[in-house]
Amino acid sequence: MKKLMLNKGKAMACLTLICLFLAQGCRKENVNLIAPEDLPKRQFITESTIQHWIDDNPTAKLLTLDWSKAKQANIRGKQVVRIPTLNNDNITGSLNKGEQNVSNQSLKPKNNVTVPRKPGSNINYDTQHPPEVFFIQDSGNGKLHAYLLNFISENKGDNNNDKRNGKLYEWNLKGDTIFVQQVKNNVLQESYCMKLAQEPPVESLALTLKNGKLQSQNGLKDKTAVDFWKWIANLANNVIGWIGHIFGLSVYSENFNEGAGGWRLNINWGSIFGSGGGSNSTSGYLASGWPIYNAYMPGVYYQGMDIVADQAGQPNPGDSGNPDATSLDGSFEPYPNSHGPNVTVNTLTADYVITNLGIGTQAQQSFLRDPNNVEITAALADYIDKLQIITQDNIEFGQWAVGYLMANPGSFENFKNQFLPATEIIADPDADNWIDSDNEVLFDPDQTAYQEYQDTDPWPTVDRVISFEKFVPMRQIIGPDGNPKNVNCLILAKEQLGKAGYTCSGFLPGGQTFSIYTTQDGVNLTQTKKAISYMITSLSKKIPVLIGVDNRAGAPIANKDNSTDHYVVVVAMGTDEKGKYFQFMDSATNNPATGASYSNRLYFNPSTGKITGRTAIIGYRSQAGMRDYTVTQIRKSIKK
Repeated sequence: MKKLMLNKGKAMACLTLICLFLAQGCRKENVNLIAPEDLPKRQFITESTIQHWIDDNPTAKLLTLDWSKAKQANIRGKQVVRIPTLNNDNITGSLNKGEQNVSNQSLKPKNNVTVPRKPGSNINYDTQHPPEVFFIQDSGNGKLHAYLLNFISENKGDNNNDKRNGKLYEWNLKGDTIFVQQVKNNVLQESYCMKLAQEPPVESLALTLKNGKLQSQNGLKDKTAVDFWKWIANLANNVIGWIGHIFGLSVYSENFNEGAGGWRLNINWGSIFGSGGGSNSTSGYLASGWPIYNAYMPGVYYQGMDIVADQAGQPNPGDSGNPDATSLDGSFEPYPNSHGPNVTVNTLTADYVITNLGIGTQAQQSFLRDPNNVEITAALADYIDKLQIITQDNIEFGQWAVGYLMANPGSFENFKNQFLPATEIIADPDADNWIDSDNEVLFDPDQTAYQEYQDTDPWPTVDRVISFEKFVPMRQIIGPDGNPKNVNCLILAKEQLGKAGYTCSGFLPGGQTFSIYTTQDGVNLTQTKKAISYMITSLSKKIPVLIGVDNRAGAPIANKDNSTDHYVVVVAMGTDEKGKYFQFMDSATNNPATGASYSNRLYFNPSTGKITGRTAIIGYRSQAGMRDYTVTQIRKSIKK
């Protein structure tokens, strides 16, 4: 997976902040059940027109729309469709995986730190009054505009219609300007625009417009959508304050300073509807206008302006400043659409997981896109983000995880704690953590005299005798010195064996232990072939087997064969393009994707008599002095 870097590290925070306007999934109620062929007859703006706008605009990737709550209205001769968003984080994926903007700049920060997705964590999202997208279509030329509105109250949860205080933020989704209006007791007062300060502020508005730094009203010249990505990628450190406050990242909201990071431009502005709180001149910022603000926040008004709409939708002179008469909300009706329940638009996180993990079945894809499973999808996306590269092991783990979670509803919290650890723990081969005397002698009821395996004998295929979810991960305990200490691999291997109801004695060569290889004497071919016969018999009976391996020069003193460095548990066997193998679980990590990987395979070489292979745990096998595993001993399993 690419690991690219962003010129300005804190752009990660800025991108994450945008997450306020993201959502994933739709509600499950059945709404607007109209035959598809009849839908356009009932839609003020056709669904295909809106979808075309979404498909053509990269900024739409920030949005997941709650189509079940879409409404429509005809306001002053213009068609309007309003669709709320949901509180979720999709943009983090674009940041974490290092997507590039139009200038080939990576959205990955310099320190390569990934940001966890936290569904529903945006602090400036009010579930009772969520952000909404307003699509507005001109009646003459059919041009479609799209504005995203969000009101941030000074007192969270205070949305009393006649006493609202805070700021109303508007973003034309084809531009890079944020329009801000102060709201005091429902009166729209001070207004200004916020811009990224890419160069020293200029006094001339004309020059500002010429340089394309504002969404201009003149000629309705929308900036190209890809400029948004360029804008975001160029955000400097000092822009975090005001963007953070607007878009809801709690870490930065306390540093809110609109004057520090962007231009605060007091400019003329006008409305698509030809009226507003500013000028009707042809230069300045083009806002959606009071009819939209009033629809989003019923009762807001401009002091002293004749803005109350009559039944014809025209301003009504003489009724200015009457908050009880200014609500257009009642003029909206449900917007019939074919998206239906549980169908979402641009579910980036789900698509990211589906693509990278090769989730092929429709049922599994629907499971990941289901709004009830946003935390599962986000957690799997976080897992992908942390990978240096995506290996087949990771893909197999992800596919297994989706299937397991589908089959075990309600198990996610336990699953996350066990299989998606926040920090990977890797065994330290140099650690002196031997606390098992390894001298236990148990009665072995199996007195079979195992014959030597012959190369012409069958080599059966046996699936895992210990299921993936029963993998025993590496863990730490507090040692005598008060510091964390990895648990010894032999103890963990015995615990892994115990998942199938078995244990084993200590090192008992000539009895319950097949000693097949030492670094001093090499391969004992007779013992090797007897051990193979034993493992074939045991696995065929669904009995796992604990084995020792050599993986570096020297060996812990406590290991009595002076060769074994590490212990794992054989759980399956088969044949692939490389030859005959035994598959094992390796507790040298707390990451089951590698510790219980299907690629943990040890191959029997009939020419050398050795059984060798490598662990999928990259962080373990890549340590200094490490080499591929060579099996040294096989211990007979004893029923507990």
